[in-house]
Amino acid sequence: MTGKVLAALPETGLSETWLRRFDAPERAELSSLATESDPELYLEGLYSFALRQEQAGREEIAAEIYSQIQTNAANSPFQARASQRLDALQGRGSNGARAEVLLRQLTRQSSEPTALLGMLVAGSVFRMTRFTVLSRLAGSTTGNILTRGFGARALAGVAGFALEAPAFTLTQRLAGQALGREQDWSASGLRRDLASSFLVLGGLKLAGWAGASLYRRSGASSGLSQTLFHQGATLGGIYLGHGLEQWTGLRPHRDGATTFVDSLATLLQFHVVGRFGASVSGEGVARWERGLDLRTEILARENVPSRVRLPQLAAAPAGGGLSLPNVLMMTSGGFDPKISGGVSAVSRAPRPESPVAAPDPVEGVLQPRIPRTRESGAFGDGSRLWNYELVMRDLDSFLRPGADHVVATRNGGEIRLRLTESDFSAPTDDYIVPGVPRYRFEVSEGTTRGQLTIYVEPGTLHLFHIRTRENNQVTLDMAPGAGAILTDWLATQAALRGQLFSVLGINNPRIFRILQNCDLLAPRNAMVEARVFKKPYGSSALGMAPLTSGDFLTRHAGKGYFNVHGRPNPDLLPATLRSASVLRETSHPYELQVDPLRDFLIPGTERVIARRDGGELRARVLTSRRVGETDRLSSPGNTLIEIELLEGGQGGLLQFFMEPGKLVPANLITNEGSYQLPRGAGTIVMDWLATQASVQGLDLQWLNVKNPQVIRILMKNGLMTPERTTVEAGYWDFVYDHFDYQNVLPYSEMEMLRHYQGRFVLSPPVLQISGRPNSRLIPVSLRPNSEE
Repeated sequence: MTGKVLAALPETGLSETWLRRFDAPERAELSSLATESDPELYLEGLYSFALRQEQAGREEIAAEIYSQIQTNAANSPFQARASQRLDALQGRGSNGARAEVLLRQLTRQSSEPTALLGMLVAGSVFRMTRFTVLSRLAGSTTGNILTRGFGARALAGVAGFALEAPAFTLTQRLAGQALGREQDWSASGLRRDLASSFLVLGGLKLAGWAGASLYRRSGASSGLSQTLFHQGATLGGIYLGHGLEQWTGLRPHRDGATTFVDSLATLLQFHVVGRFGASVSGEGVARWERGLDLRTEILARENVPSRVRLPQLAAAPAGGGLSLPNVLMMTSGGFDPKISGGVSAVSRAPRPESPVAAPDPVEGVLQPRIPRTRESGAFGDGSRLWNYELVMRDLDSFLRPGADHVVATRNGGEIRLRLTESDFSAPTDDYIVPGVPRYRFEVSEGTTRGQLTIYVEPGTLHLFHIRTRENNQVTLDMAPGAGAILTDWLATQAALRGQLFSVLGINNPRIFRILQNCDLLAPRNAMVEARVFKKPYGSSALGMAPLTSGDFLTRHAGKGYFNVHGRPNPDLLPATLRSASVLRETSHPYELQVDPLRDFLIPGTERVIARRDGGELRARVLTSRRVGETDRLSSPGNTLIEIELLEGGQGGLLQFFMEPGKLVPANLITNEGSYQLPRGAGTIVMDWLATQASVQGLDLQWLNVKNPQVIRILMKNGLMTPERTTVEAGYWDFVYDHFDYQNVLPYSEMEMLRHYQGRFVLSPPVLQISGRPNSRLIPVSLRPNSEE
């Protein structure tokens, strides 16, 4: 009996393979087992060895051993047991044994570390390759089917896939080698694994494309329906890939149940990869991947062929209204060149060869200027008014080494701050706890100089020391009011940053006059604290009272010093720098959050723009770049802002230009391709854009409106002021690459929608809608007093 089994095993070519794959103890066990002369003991040992291999995941080796025992161990109880295990591995036999095998396979495969790492690396390789190839094709001066439109996207996808499959295979093998697992690096072994990767990943991508197309055509709502389509397509693609492996002989043939469980395990691996990758790589890598996908999508949309005919608006059914597309965006197929505004001739004048770049319009929003008029009592320097203008550059820019910026202007001159020293408060400091960042500045106005020291905590901005005049120093002889202007600027910075404001170590009554007469603190929560020094270091409190309590100041004057702290007066900020929320009572109510527009111009910033149904619609700034000479979308010197929209795990895209005195939305994608936001998100974003423009006092131009849904939203929500809105009608001529103006339309829903029913040669109808946003969109708390 023993001889038959041992004689049969070498014929399969497995003996040497086992010895190479197993650890030393297992090789010793096989060698010892080969010397056993008792058939039953030999079969028992061989069966036990095969069972351990099965439980360790080496099912192919276990199946070969079970097969040999079944063939050569006639009339032995181990023949029936081996036959039962072999049937379970091959998807036959009793339900209990099959369930045990399938569950073990599912658990093991879904947590295999080499597969997890392979998927992470392969996904990154695919993204980077696809983006690189598509960017090269878009930059090509030769326009043909392979460098533009669908051909370019397909070619970039194939290039990414061509590197993705080898990256998956090699990463798996290298990871297994690092874990001490013996790898077959022969040419035949590599070919086999590469072919498997191409088949599985290819089936996955093919089914994913088909599932996405089916979902878009089904008209199903986003949310659960989209998730079911996506997961079903993914599982179907994996199943298809495994079926192709069996058909080509790369995978042993198994019944449908086993193949389905293998596919289910791979799907589970994808979910484990997502969670594992997010926890290991962190939010930075996840944000990079999302950003790369967004940029690839943007590039694919911009890289359109020279001749495109987009769908026209469908004719209205009898007795019904117009049929409106579901996708909400102002342009389809990416950006289109903009027009310069106003009615013009059919042929636009060419742009000059070397235009003079205008100042960046974003700077006026990032560094707003706040005019102030103060009465003389604030400065105690004669009966007259003091006029100056605060320049509200971000405080963080003043805290960087070498910083030197303007904080205010008056009488044609500038007051500047230059950072001279930064450190941390020490344990021996009397006025603040140790470890707080401290910044010392030189103040300059013309030829005169002063000094300023502040402490910055996450929740509080502390003013500690201002010196602007010294009788015995010529340079410390700044014009009256410099100290009050700096105090005003610091309190306004605290209000802008949502921090508390405090003044430490006050022993000059003039500071109290400045705080009170300039209304720098909110009266209801401004407090003054009296403290007295104690030797050798430190101080103790004598009491605390509201800042308006004059008796408290009198009683404690001369005993030590005072600290003042409280919330800055919100009236220090103009409406453009304040935040507010407003409830929009529509059929699907939402709360619009209006934060300062400047927050949405800095890359990396993320803010809430609306709340509904217990969730948030958020905006994350991806890029902010100046429009260059070669851009055909806007004039040089303007700024393009790209924003990723996020709601409920889904994403969209917003792109708009900042031009002098104007906000120009160019692209809004909420339901197309990989962008799938919940219904109504487009309406909310358009409302937010119009409200921001109205708060900032900017005109609004909806650039190249191709989708009639935009018209419906504008009219239904009253986003524009009709009497101050101009509509240019025409079409975009892809042959000559310019907007072909036809006529001016009234700001009427019927007239504008009728324009989309016209018949145009080669190109779709386009509207340019420019004007003043409706001022009634502004939340009441941000309106001027005259409008409340």
